[in-house]
Amino acid sequence: MAKAHSRLHTMETFLLWFLGASLCLDAPSARAFNEYDSWTKAIGQFLFLGFKELFNIPIPFTPFELLSYGSLFAILCLWGTQRAHFWKVTVGVAVLVPLAGVWAWVSGVARGNEMALAFTQFHFIPLIPVWLALGYFMGLRPSNNLRIYRIFFWVMFVKCFYALCIYTFIYNMDMGTREYLIDHPTSIYIVCGMLYGFWQLLRADVALERKFFYAFALLIMGTAYIINDRRASYAGIIIAVLLVPMLLPHRLRRDVWTFYKIGIAAAAIIMGFFAIDASNPYSFSGGLKSELTASDSLSYRHIENFNLLSGVVLEPILGIGFGKEYPQVMQLPDISGTFSLFAAIPHNTLFFLWTYAGPIGIGCFATLLWMSMILIIRCGVWARSSNQLFYAILAHFLTAQWVMFVFFDMGLLEVRSLMVFGLVVGSLYPQYARHIKEYYDENLA
Repeated sequence: MAKAHSRLHTMETFLLWFLGASLCLDAPSARAFNEYDSWTKAIGQFLFLGFKELFNIPIPFTPFELLSYGSLFAILCLWGTQRAHFWKVTVGVAVLVPLAGVWAWVSGVARGNEMALAFTQFHFIPLIPVWLALGYFMGLRPSNNLRIYRIFFWVMFVKCFYALCIYTFIYNMDMGTREYLIDHPTSIYIVCGMLYGFWQLLRADVALERKFFYAFALLIMGTAYIINDRRASYAGIIIAVLLVPMLLPHRLRRDVWTFYKIGIAAAAIIMGFFAIDASNPYSFSGGLKSELTASDSLSYRHIENFNLLSGVVLEPILGIGFGKEYPQVMQLPDISGTFSLFAAIPHNTLFFLWTYAGPIGIGCFATLLWMSMILIIRCGVWARSSNQLFYAILAHFLTAQWVMFVFFDMGLLEVRSLMVFGLVVGSLYPQYARHIKEYYDENLA
């Protein structure tokens, strides 16, 4: 028994190091730091690129995928179900989107679509249940939640400091025509790190000198976050802030409700002002203005979304099935020099799932999202400590941004975002199970 417990502790430590390395390193396909060849990309290729690209070995997976699947297999062998039945709820929710992917694959191949392309479109999606299950395992020990969020903070602090050095000394504090400073999904992780730092500032048991450090770290991360300028993350934060009262315990909700309404009104006025007066089309407010005003030409994303929805119209029940390109009703600009699969894998992976898997796809994703939000809200409302409330709030902000990332920029096919979503949300299932047990012990014992 002691030996098995030691092995489980080793697995927990490995998963934490795996998380830290994945957040620190960058996939070459993400084009992190633009034209600058950072060490995070140089090392990251050995984690995120496929074995065929790295070593010309005909294995259709990446080291990241094999480590993920291997970790789950090892934990299942060592841990089993631990005589706990709540894991079945986690599994039931987790497999929904991959089942939709399997449906799209099977229906597509049955209609003569290309098998290799179907695999390419599908093979990252199963990481959702893998990391939800791994998150559930980590959440069985409550202290692991805090360790996960500390990793967010420290890795993002170091990465943001590194990014600002590149911005200052390589870019000469001028982004020019560069779209972002780091890459798209990193903004999500920066917000998680900033939430941890802000939480430490609010805690009464944190020494004053440490609070000064956390304030400095927030300044570094906040500056990098603003320069990175990811509108999907901004939109996710706005949605998360609007829904925060749903997470608060009733006693706390009453105390902050007045201040919350004042803050929302002030934020709406400020955002409205900048949206109207925005002059930079690449900024969040400028982008919002371009969406709300007439334009002489459609953007790449507009054409892409129109083509995807045209695919929904063509096959409204079954979906078009993986293994083929989506319809080109309006011709997209050819960006094959940058991304060769642009006509088969779009930015909007929510529409992607709808187009290829039909109502089953969109229904499975909606159910996953709905169940995740119910879990997060109940963990927040039933929280009995500031730690438990913080875990729910961080998961809430992460999920809101991840959904926006799914909608705007390949969120269902970016492995780090699947890892982080699964790990954070999955770790709340054991907390929810403990809440239910405490409730029944107190009221029905």
